[in-house]
Amino acid sequence: MSKLILPADYQQPIIITFEQLRRKLWPYIWGYSWARETLHDLWKVCIPTPTSIVGSPNEERVLHPSKFAAWWGEVCQRQGLTLPADQVFKQG
Repeated sequence: MSKLILPADYQQPIIITFEQLRRKLWPYIWGYSWARETLHDLWKVCIPTPTSIVGSPNEERVLHPSKFAAWWGEVCQRQGLTLPADQVFKQG
């Protein structure tokens, strides 16, 4: 069976450094150890940009919306949050 593709499935990937990702998500995960511990795992499944030097502090990776949504869904379920994944990067 094929999956129905919805407009929300057409979100753009985000190019981001680990520090930018951590800063953006910190207000939501600071008191929750599972999310803090798995944030770097999420980062590692992202694809480095062609111009990045892997391992450098300024390394940029492509955060795909579906990968983030899966991780964020787990965070929300465990913490009782209701903020949709597509709204996290639009906040503040």
